[in-house]
Parts: sequence; structure tokens; C-alpha cells
Amino acid sequence: NNVIKNIIFYSLEKYASKYSDAIITLNEEDYVAATKFKLKEKGKVYKINGVGLNIGKFSDVKIDKEQQKKALGLTKEDFMILSVGELSKRKNHIVIIKALSLLKNPNIHYYIAGEGNLKEFLKARAIDMGIGNQFHLLGRRSDINVLLKTADLFCFPSLQEGLSVALMEAVASGIPIIASNIRGNVDIIENNMNGFLIDANGVEDFAEKINKLYEDKQLRNKFAMQNEKIIEKYSISKINDTMKKIYQEILG
Repeated sequence: NNVIKNIIFYSLEKYASKYSDAIITLNEEDYVAATKFKLKEKGKVYKINGVGLNIGKFSDVKIDKEQQKKALGLTKEDFMILSVGELSKRKNHIVIIKALSLLKNPNIHYYIAGEGNLKEFLKARAIDMGIGNQFHLLGRRSDINVLLKTADLFCFPSLQEGLSVALMEAVASGIPIIASNIRGNVDIIENNMNGFLIDANGVEDFAEKINKLYEDKQLRNKFAMQNEKIIEKYSISKINDTMKKIYQEILG
């Protein structure tokens, strides 16, 4: 299970750190943990903001939102929630299905772009909970940037992440976000600034925050504008510059 895997990987990382000149981490939690390892003399721990994102691919997309929604079977009055990720237990899509079943609002639709072994399970659960007509599986898609610009809200309820590229892509798209309050996500989302952070199993909280953003267009715009401001630090050029400085420092 994940606990055993984490223990094994942590032990290997701790052992390897004794022979390392540098450790590069992608999120704050891993950075703090790595600073407690004993590195080689003059060894150092660094944190960078991911692997680098082509921001323009997501921020510069121009679409006719009404037409894109229509192509997905929605009207302009419908509210589209999007998640991107495999259909697995770790991605925790079931919590959004449960949240929508509490809201009982037929105008809120949930779309997932991704494939996985929970496909039939999630479809069956949505039907059982009375939101079968509001739940849509898109499969693997090559137009994530267009889907992000079409959606009204991005939900990312994962149980475990490192520093998610999918979440960074949503930020680059300038879309309000609700994410689980876990490692990695907390590096990208500041609660009530560019989105909401919620306990991964907090069905009622997810329902409440989804409804709040559904009803409050001004708040959606606030979160979206904030995401457009902060994304630059995740750009490929910024990450490349940071990595260059790290290598220069290591090599002297």
C-alpha cells in the first residue's frame, strides 16, 4: 500500500542523501523533509516550482465558450466543473460526485478528462446518487487547454500528489479552483486567494464551496485573475533559469 511505499522511498532517499551534493525538491513538504537528511559536506537542498510549464499554451487560448459548451452538450446557463486525471482511487473523483448529489442542482455538470480502471464504478455511483445526467467522462483528451477555458470551475480532490502539472495547467488557464488540502496542492493554491483548499474527504465542504462559486461570479473572477498573476513562477523559462543557477552553484 501507499504507506509501505512511502516508508521504502523515504528510506532510500535518506540513504542516498549521504552521497549527494544536492537534492532538488518540487514542493515545500519534501523540501522540509530533505533538509533533515545528512548530505555530503557542503551539500545543499533546493526547491523549484515544478518541471516548467508552457504557460502560453493555456493562457493564450481563445474560444467561443458558448459554442464549446454546446459541443459538450451544455447550455450557456449550465455550470461546468472539470477534473483532469486518471480514473483511480488516488484522484478521489468520487468526492465530487457525492458533493453534487448533495446539491441537487441539475445545472451543475461534472466532466473528467482521463482514463482508468474506475470508469464503470464512477458511472454507476453517479447514477445511484441521482446525478447520472450530470456526470460526463471524456476519456483521454488532447485539447485540455480548450476544456480548461470552457469550464467554469476546476476541481482537484486528489488524496496524494507531488506538484501536479494538471493543477498548474488549470492555474495557467485562469480558472477558479477547488483542491484538496494536501502536499503539492498547498504550494500552488492559497486558500481563499486563488481557490479553496478542502480536506480531501470533506464532501459537505466541497458541496458548499462548489455552490458558493456557482452563485458568486465575482468570486470566480477574483480567483481567476489571481491565478493569471501567479502562474509566471511556474514557467519553463523561470524553471530553466533556476536550474541553471543551481548547477552553476553546485559546480562552482
